[in-house]
Amino acid sequence: MFEHTRWWPAGVALLFCLTTVAALVSASDAARGTVVAIAEGQVGLELAGGTFSFGSAVEILYATPDGDEISYGLWCIDNVRESLRTATGADRLWAISARPAEARAEATVGLAARVIVLEDDAHLQWLERASSSGCRGAQMRLAKHYQHGWGVVQDWDRAFELVRAAAQKDHFDARRELAGMLDSRAMMLEGAEKQAAWREAFEVYLALAEDGFAPSYRLVGHRYLIGQGTQVDLAAAERWYRLAAEHREFPDQEPLTDLAGTLGAVYRQQERANQLLRESARAGGARARAELSSRGIGW
Repeated sequence: MFEHTRWWPAGVALLFCLTTVAALVSASDAARGTVVAIAEGQVGLELAGGTFSFGSAVEILYATPDGDEISYGLWCIDNVRESLRTATGADRLWAISARPAEARAEATVGLAARVIVLEDDAHLQWLERASSSGCRGAQMRLAKHYQHGWGVVQDWDRAFELVRAAAQKDHFDARRELAGMLDSRAMMLEGAEKQAAWREAFEVYLALAEDGFAPSYRLVGHRYLIGQGTQVDLAAAERWYRLAAEHREFPDQEPLTDLAGTLGAVYRQQERANQLLRESARAGGARARAELSSRGIGW
């Protein structure tokens, strides 16, 4: 993933014209860069220097032959689609979207760009404006403000809806965040509402896993294993646990050992559990080896 700062940015604002921008700016530009690609409705930027992240406002500039810069309007830093990164081959690539009405023309490759840095109140106004315009990055950043009460009255439901809106537009980080929020929400609900939240969380995790997000592999496998948000499917559970074993985040993770434990304890499939334990032990699983040794079973 490309780099970005944490959730508390320098601030960007609600703007109706570029003269208003000039009046509100109280800090230097955070970064300057260049438009390097345009694909699938997104404009790819390479930015350098300063402090900027999802939701920040970007002004696209056209350099005239006599050295002046004419603004094409304000845009919003958004999540980069992988297809855009592939089109450029750039590692440090940002996308911009949610062009406000004052933009004069469509951006083209080669135009200059600069991040606009504003004060906190204006920053929140900008995030509200950009979120309403469909900028997924702004929706994600504004959600954090409502989730933690940063400059606004804390409102978990508003945060949830902002993250859901970003996730529906295929913002990768939003999809991960939404799944976690759905899990948390399910813990607070009862009956049919709880089950609906579990189902939606499962669908989000499954979509992430199918897109190749390795940390979701074990989560999907576990939900198939226990029937949380979906029907119990032991074959599907083992398939995802095996993928998790092939793509471990940390060396001490033992997905097959975890699967074996549930198969033996819950489903009484001890022979199959022992087979998985041996497989995990041969792959170096310390917990699997200890479990087999405690029962006098070789691996």
